[in-house]
Amino acid sequence: MDEIEDMTTFVEVVRGLSLSRAAESLHISKSMVSRRLTRLEEGFGARLLDRTTRGVRPTEAGIELLERAERILDEMQQAREAVAAHSGAVLGTLRVTVPQSLGSRRMGNLFAEFAAAHPQLALDVDFDDRVKDLIDNKYDAAIRIGQMPDSSFIIRQLLPVKVMCLASPSYLAAHGTPQEPRDLYGHECLRYLNSRSGEWEFLSNGQPVRIRPKGRMASSNGEALLDWAIHGYGVVHAPSFLAEEALADGRLVQILENDAAPELSMCVMRPPGGFVPAKVRALTDFLVANMGVCQVVLQGEKGAGRRKT
Repeated sequence: MDEIEDMTTFVEVVRGLSLSRAAESLHISKSMVSRRLTRLEEGFGARLLDRTTRGVRPTEAGIELLERAERILDEMQQAREAVAAHSGAVLGTLRVTVPQSLGSRRMGNLFAEFAAAHPQLALDVDFDDRVKDLIDNKYDAAIRIGQMPDSSFIIRQLLPVKVMCLASPSYLAAHGTPQEPRDLYGHECLRYLNSRSGEWEFLSNGQPVRIRPKGRMASSNGEALLDWAIHGYGVVHAPSFLAEEALADGRLVQILENDAAPELSMCVMRPPGGFVPAKVRALTDFLVANMGVCQVVLQGEKGAGRRKT
């Protein structure tokens, strides 16, 4: 399928704006990249790329081809996966984005097991606490924690996640212990930058209470916020699975226990569309089967392991 190879090469060159980067990505020589591009231009009878000493840029004709080539390649990959699914095989490359703090603590072993169960599947897992656009970044799926906004994305709930308000004993000794959520306005709060609302939510006597925390330190990484709390820099509002070790050894203590935060949801989500690639369906089914039994661990309970299936 020379035409498919040539279009694949063209797309990689345009994405990286470099023949060398395309060659590295495709695991072929730079001269092979050049031959494929020449063959593609001869086939279309048009110059598709402007080559300069600083790199390459698509011509107007190249821009016209790019969108169509990406669509053709996506359709071809879907066709391969759909045909392979009839034999039970899961093929292709699965790109997933996962919160870094969740990934490093809980998801590494799960993804290793999933990869072992599907040896013909390549797995790219991006551990990052930033919320990335699935479509723009070409992710097949994402694991998210929080209250999911209404959208056209397909969402599958995995399990609830308990949220706690925490501080170190040294911080509380120096600044006092908040007795109700509004007392937090008088404290240094360690803020999570990726929060959609910027608010901390509590349930006080069954009624929701929302505060907008203030403090001079903020981060997009949950583990960094937890570390700052352990070192006495303020109060943190965090999922219990992040804090279970620090709670167990006394480096952090839970505060405002009578005003517990509402549980969040952990979910797997994918872009909209009626066609569900076999690799995405396989991941979703695997997570549903295996993460539910991790619930007691993610809730911070001790002595619980993952059930063998």
